[in-house]
Amino acid sequence: MTTGCARRSPMMRAVVSRAMAACVAAMVVAPLASCVSDGPTRPTPGPQPSNIAPNSLQMWVRTPLPDVDGNGFPDTLPVTVYLFAEGYDLAVDVPGTFRFELLSAEGRVARVWELSVDEARAAVRRAGPGPAYVFALSLLDGGSDRVRRQSVDLTATFTPLPSELGPPPMPVRARTTTIQVGG
Repeated sequence: MTTGCARRSPMMRAVVSRAMAACVAAMVVAPLASCVSDGPTRPTPGPQPSNIAPNSLQMWVRTPLPDVDGNGFPDTLPVTVYLFAEGYDLAVDVPGTFRFELLSAEGRVARVWELSVDEARAAVRRAGPGPAYVFALSLLDGGSDRVRRQSVDLTATFTPLPSELGPPPMPVRARTTTIQVGG
């Protein structure tokens, strides 16, 4: 006795197999296509308050580090910084200064970059989560890029300008980011 499948031609079995696969796919996709959130939607944040004080700083360093001068040693740290303030959903743009410190593998300060209010203002770019500060910190500023390959730590501190409307603002520091430098 033969089963119904065995009597079918190979072409017919392929058609049936495809049809079954299409049915399974439709059973999976159809419920997903009709999903709708009944929960409340998040309101769009209003404009940034004028006297907002950041209390969090998030920093990212894009790797691998570029070798701008082409000598075979990475020399530029592409850094993006976002400032956040409690009670406001987006990143904020606040006048102030930045200080970046590069700490050697032994924990000694290897480089320092201090950026003025004007330099910080010039670094602001519009991004999805709000204003971003985008910097290119060069190892060639005050030193050489010809260092042994090693892990180093980068720290960032933002100090807001004082305001006449309230207490002196507190500096905000980023979590240390570890990167590789040298060749």
